[in-house]
Amino acid sequence: MTLFWRIKMYHIPVISNQENIADILDELYLEELDFQVISIFEFNTRQEELDGPVLFYFEEDENEAKNRLMQQEIIKHRKNHRDSFTMVVLRSDNVASLRKALELHVDEAIIRSDYPREPDYVKKRQELLRALVYRLIFQKKTTFERLKLE
Repeated sequence: MTLFWRIKMYHIPVISNQENIADILDELYLEELDFQVISIFEFNTRQEELDGPVLFYFEEDENEAKNRLMQQEIIKHRKNHRDSFTMVVLRSDNVASLRKALELHVDEAIIRSDYPREPDYVKKRQELLRALVYRLIFQKKTTFERLKLE
């Protein structure tokens, strides 16, 4: 019971190019967390007040312009907030996609073609997202504890 109350205080902003990101997060069964879901297409770095690290969830799209928008925002945000996390889902393992993932300094990546069956892909995505969310919570908790000690 104590863990539930400790986790509830953590606010987790999630910026994504997927319109169904809220449904994807619901798959994780982490209702006790406060997720703030932001679409990259409505995101403006000057308008949004993001306190500390965020989670970027980026699935490569057929539209290269949409991909570039997401990539630029990730790079811009991570310059100021190195403690943010990024997860990407690449369409294939071509050199351009892999190079772009390296430039973004991604924390977790899935190559969609490696998971031909949908249940395998969904399970892998859930595992990686859950791990990133808990790393973000741990990081926020560590920062909170450090500030409390000062």
